[in-house]
Amino acid sequence: MNNKTIIILLGLILLALIRPVAIENLGSNDLNDGVTHTVVSISTTATGITEALAANYGVAYRRLQNVGNTEITCQLDDATSTLAVGTGIVLNSSTTNSDYEINLDNLYKGKIRCISGSSTGTLSVVER
Repeated sequence: MNNKTIIILLGLILLALIRPVAIENLGSNDLNDGVTHTVVSISTTATGITEALAANYGVAYRRLQNVGNTEITCQLDDATSTLAVGTGIVLNSSTTNSDYEINLDNLYKGKIRCISGSSTGTLSVVER
């Protein structure tokens, strides 16, 4: 064997050893480990306050998105007596693509309670 053949063979061996793992070989849950998605029905003021998310002290990310046709107000504490429509985090109807993101910059790990303005609202909740 000449030097050129040896170099080509070594290159092919190295290429076989360091080839990247193809994304299709990943399991379906590998990219979404620890992510939960829930759709929550939010009650109106007449029927009470809904706990959209329980306290989770291991969470690193949360996202609340109004996917319904009525305004939803959310509160980031346990004081249910102070929650009223329009006071707190206000998520307009889904026609305005209204959402609220909680990440490492504003991380809140406690309960999130919500109330709907006029009829039962629908809230999409993602947590990791």
